Amino acid sequence: MRDRSSIQRRPPPVSPTDPTCRTCKDCRQRKVKCNGHHPRCAACQRKNIECVYPRDERRTPHRAKKANVRALEKQVEVLQERLGSVADSSAAARSLQHSLHLHYHTSESLSSRAGLYSGCGSTLATGG
Repeated sequence: MRDRSSIQRRPPPVSPTDPTCRTCKDCRQRKVKCNGHHPRCAACQRKNIECVYPRDERRTPHRAKKANVRALEKQVEVLQERLGSVADSSAAARSLQHSLHLHYHTSESLSSRAGLYSGCGSTLATGG
């Protein structure tokens, strides 16, 4: 039977709130597996170098959470829909305004022409 003290145990799992990386800086730079033991991993102990575990930027509070990102994406989607409907309403209003403008100028032009014709007709009727 083996002596349990000679068997290296895995490091305890890192909690979601622990901002420390599981891999030391040297192992990460060399892209090798780190056993994550503290205060020094096996590789650093073997090389007799300082073992530094940097902060894990993925676990810092300022990093956006997926749920927050999804909520913001949904909000953007809703606002884009609203903006589209406002743009459609605005386009419809401009079209209506343009139609009214044309109608006004057309009817104004027709009434001024009718006045010319009525004036001519009255002159002709009076013997001119």
